[in-house]
Formats: sequence, C-alpha cells, structure tokens
Amino acid sequence: LHDLLPVLRRLLLDISTGRDRRGLGKDLRIRLEAGLALGDLRDDIRYELRTNNGLTCLLPRLWAHIEEGDYRIGSDDIDSDAGDCEKPVRTVRLEPFDLAFAPVTNAEFEHFIRAGGYEKDKWWAPPGPDSLRWREKTLLKQPHGWNTQNPRLAPVVGVTMWECMAYCEFLTEAAKVMGDDRTYRLPTAAEWEAAARGPGHDRPRYPRSDDTPGSEHYSHRAAGWLSPSPVGCFPRGDVRRNGATLTDLLGNVWEWTSSRHAKALEVVDVLTLHPWRINSLDGLRSALQRGGWHFTVYGVSHLSRSGLDPLGVFGTQVGFRVAASRPR
Repeated sequence: LHDLLPVLRRLLLDISTGRDRRGLGKDLRIRLEAGLALGDLRDDIRYELRTNNGLTCLLPRLWAHIEEGDYRIGSDDIDSDAGDCEKPVRTVRLEPFDLAFAPVTNAEFEHFIRAGGYEKDKWWAPPGPDSLRWREKTLLKQPHGWNTQNPRLAPVVGVTMWECMAYCEFLTEAAKVMGDDRTYRLPTAAEWEAAARGPGHDRPRYPRSDDTPGSEHYSHRAAGWLSPSPVGCFPRGDVRRNGATLTDLLGNVWEWTSSRHAKALEVVDVLTLHPWRINSLDGLRSALQRGGWHFTVYGVSHLSRSGLDPLGVFGTQVGFRVAASRPR
C-alpha cells in the first residue's frame, strides 16, 4: 500500500487540476473531492517538508519568478467596473521576487501552530510593537475559527495581517537550507497585481483575457461550494509566468498584502512593504486583492482591491500568499 501512495497522490492531483487522461477532472465536484482526498494523503508533489534548527515547515515547490522591471498597474477611467481605489493606471518599478503558486493552506499553517508560533516573540517582534500587543491582547493560539477538520489543501482563513507576518518570519527560519536563503514575506499590492496580470500593456482584467470568467474559472458561491476550496481546482483561471503556474488568482479567498489601502491608487501605497512600522495604526487599512469565494463575478478580478483594519479578526474570506526575496 505504501508503494501505491505516490501513484494515488499523482492521480488525485491530476484529477483535481483537470489534467487526468480519463477526463474525470472535467466535473467540478469530482475535482473538489479529489482535492480534499489529496490533502488527507499529504500532497508531497507540490509541497516539501523542510527542517531547520528543530523547526519543520511545509514549503511550496512551485514558485513563479517575477523579473525586475517596470509594470503598469491599476485601471483606466474608461473601465466602468473599476472602483476609485483601482484607478488610475500607474507605472511602478519592481525588484525581482518569487510568488508562491497558491495561497497558504491549512496544512502549511498548521506547522506554524505546532511550532508554538503564537507564543514565540521572535516571530512577532520584527513587524513592530503593535504586533506583539495585538497577540497579547487577543490571547489567540490559532486563527479565528480554526478547525483541524478544515480541508488540508484549502487556504487558511481567519488570519489578520499580524498572523501572516509572524508566519512569514517562521517560514524564513524553518525553510532555510544550504543554497536557499530566501526571505519570505507578504507581497506588496503592486507585486501581487504585476504577477497576476503580467508585464506590458496587454494586461487582462481576468485570467488570460478581459472576457468575463465563468464558474469554471474560479471558486465562488455560484459554483455551489460555500467555503474555501482546495487550491488548484479551477485550472481555467490559472496563468503562466516565466514557465510557472499561478493558481487561485480569482475567488476562493481575499489575500492580504503588505500595502496600505487608499481611496485612490497611489504608487507610495501599493509599493509599501512595512505599513505597520509607523507611529500609529489609527485609521490604517491594509490592501486586500481580488475577492473571495463569497463574491460573484462582479466582485473579483486581478484589479479588485479592498482594505481592512490589520488589527481585526476575520472569518472565512481572508487568507494570504507568500512572496520570497533573495539577497542581492
């Protein structure tokens, strides 16, 4: 049976991502069930276990490398679907970075919890004193609404920006091995949109085109799945960047970024890396990207941007994706 596990995992992955030869993955319900089963068997195809200094983490094997350069973000005034916070078009200069193929899953985040992630100051101190005060005030030991029965490969939700940042600090320490000294962090809003929409002037509002996506393109309530779905089950919404696939860029969960949210799109806000390192967080709203499973098609796109209080606690709609930077 142990020898059959790799074959079974590969079969379930192919079905859940719609790539199986028998065509079982054409049915959305079967794809979702295959994703759930793959999580129960431990997906060691797209993720690897790493251990460093007695810490164990689950790290994505798949990363999209985004090259250094100028990127256009935002929307023109003629775009009637864009909100004020998504306008105007801005050109930003980005340093090279890597972006994980999918949002952080329950299986990944569980390693942070098991490592005592909510008790160790060293992972909460770097963002600043507000992070530590929030942790001490809430006394949380896990994300809001955490349940060990949550689907293993579904995005972790119920996390604040502070928890996301602490997780990134943990991952940077736990994943460090010879030849890989990347620093893990939240992406900025500009990085997230540049990765999702690509370079140049032909920047589609939705994956691959400006055409309105259907229920096969992203996880949302109209598809009949009323919670975050296992990552990768909506391959028609995937995009390719430098030979790598980015999945779940629409629907499923909103994703935290490290940028400030403002009423109008400003370069200084979307490029912000550390909005928490300021004297006061009064009135601060951090940027979220693209809309979650509870939204209809009119609320999701690569441009969709909203803001939430980074000190709050949220439900089944907000998760995050990890970016990685290399020493220069």
